[in-house]
Parts: sequence; C-alpha cells; structure tokens
Amino acid sequence: MKRVNIERILCLLLALCLLAAAGVTAVFASAAPTEAQAYQRMIALKPSYPEGTPWTNDKYYKWKGGAGYSGGYGCAAFAFLLSDAAFGDLPARTVTDVDFEAVRVGDILRVNRNTHSVIVLTVGADSVTVAEGNYNSSVHWGRALTAAQVEQADYLMTRYPEGDPSPAPVHPADAMTDVKHDWTWEGIDYCMERGLMNGVSAAAFEPDGLTTRGMLMTILARAAGVDTYGGPTWYHKGLVWAVANSVSDGAHPEASVSREEFVTMLWRQAGRPAAGRSALSPFPDRSSVSSWAGDAMAWAVEKGVINGVDGRLEPQGSATRAQAAAMLMRWHKLPV
Repeated sequence: MKRVNIERILCLLLALCLLAAAGVTAVFASAAPTEAQAYQRMIALKPSYPEGTPWTNDKYYKWKGGAGYSGGYGCAAFAFLLSDAAFGDLPARTVTDVDFEAVRVGDILRVNRNTHSVIVLTVGADSVTVAEGNYNSSVHWGRALTAAQVEQADYLMTRYPEGDPSPAPVHPADAMTDVKHDWTWEGIDYCMERGLMNGVSAAAFEPDGLTTRGMLMTILARAAGVDTYGGPTWYHKGLVWAVANSVSDGAHPEASVSREEFVTMLWRQAGRPAAGRSALSPFPDRSSVSSWAGDAMAWAVEKGVINGVDGRLEPQGSATRAQAAAMLMRWHKLPV
C-alpha cells in the first residue's frame, strides 16, 4: 500500500477519534429521494397498514427526522412511520409559512388547528392527497385537501434539503402495474390523484373490473366533500348521502352499475340539466336507452361525458372501472 494512502487512513481515524472525544456523533444522511421514489416507498407500506387498520393515540413511533421531535403518537406516529420509509435518516426542517406551490410528496402537514398530522402522497394542480393515522381511529389513504386547505396548515415538515430542485410530478396511475399508457391512463390518474378512486391494492387498479352501484355512490359523495369512511359497510355513508340528495334510490349497492345508470347518477348530481334527445341520433342502439335514462344519456353525450363503444351506446352494458374513471374525469371537469 502506498504511503499516501496509509496517511489518509490514519488521518480519517484520528478525525473520528477526535469527534468521539468531543462527544460529537458523525451522521451520514441518506441521499434525498425523488418524489416518485418517496411515493413508491410510502405506498409499499399500504398492504401492511391497509385502509381501516385500527390506529389511535396509543400508537407511538420513534422518528428519525428530528426537527424538535423524537417521535410521536397517533396521527403523528403514522406520518413519521411513512416519512422514515420514504427518507431514511434525512433530517427534517420546519416551514411555518406553507405555500401550496412548494409542497412536495412526503411532506408532513400539521392541520386542523395544530391537532392532526397528515403526510402528502401526491400533489396535483390544485389539491394533494394524503395518508393519515387516527382518522376516525383508523388508517386512511387518499383523502384530498385543496390548495386552500393546504395553505391553512399550521406548519409543514419537509425532509428535502433546501434548494433541492422539484422533479416532475408523481402520477399515482404509474404505480399501478395493470394500468397502461392508453386511453384509460388519464382518467385513472385524474381520479386517483383527487382521491375519487383508489387502487384495489398498492399496485393494482383493476381497470377491467366492474364498477358497482355502491362504488359510484361513494365516489360521488367524496366528490361532494363527504367523509365516506366508517359505518357498518364501506359504502354506507355514500349510500346515505346518495339517497338524501336524490342521486340514487340506494338499491342493490353491490350490483354492477350499467352505463345508463352511471350517467343518470352523474346527471342528477349535476342538477338534472336539460338536453336535446337529438344528441342520441348518431347511435344505432339509441332506442335501447331506457325511458327514465333518456335525458341523462342525451346530456352525457352532448357534454362529452360518455362516448360510444365501437359506435354504440351500450346503455345496459356494465361500466368497467376504467370507463368509470374516464366518465368521472370528464364530468368533474365540466363548468359548474
């Protein structure tokens, strides 16, 4: 071994000894992940902590991020758990003036007048989706917060170094191994980003699976700002809201929803706007549209909410989850 290498090794050992003698601990922090990596690392914990996992204030987690916290209970514990999964031993810093444009995947927001912690999963154009513990005493994935709600946060904790450039946006649809970059991708990504629809697992959306009536009632309730979690069944609160607002009669929530039933619920939620039946004239199977769904189907065609399947409406055909996402996106984007 060359003399210069021996001297370098001896100098390094001497420096470490001096640090130890001075009571200083050398910390070698992890490299900052990209936002896509942070998302993947957090979402990988979803199978271990699925939706509805009991999670109350007796849960404690020892955090690696610092920023004045050695750990936390309840909602803070869950946020710290996901944060460490995403960032390892990177130190955190606190930001008191929260700017929506600066919020990134993996940031922890302290909300509800400094009583609740959430961690950011995705960042959209005008909202974020979050994961949280102790939400109705359980784990919840995918609640949406508007930009205004984000900026009302008491403070934010981030583990990205200052000056770290913000990479390209994270698309939740890209984490779904069964979602292709075809006509289905945009709608699925749009609905997942806004918390309207979730995957059936951490890595699968099941785009060809059928949409049930209960699913649609729940999705529309979420779009209206209703807390749909809790209750005797997963769809109970959505069903109660749908019946109370005359969006659905609440019947057969576990049955698949037909395409004409789907657009009829959207039409009712939109205020039952008028539309000319002439919009249906290009479709050879227009006469198969049920009488009660005619106005809704005409409106949906006129507004571009529904497209034909090989030139046909197929009103009694079941709506797949990919078709549901596409129709929901188009409906959600309509001017109010």
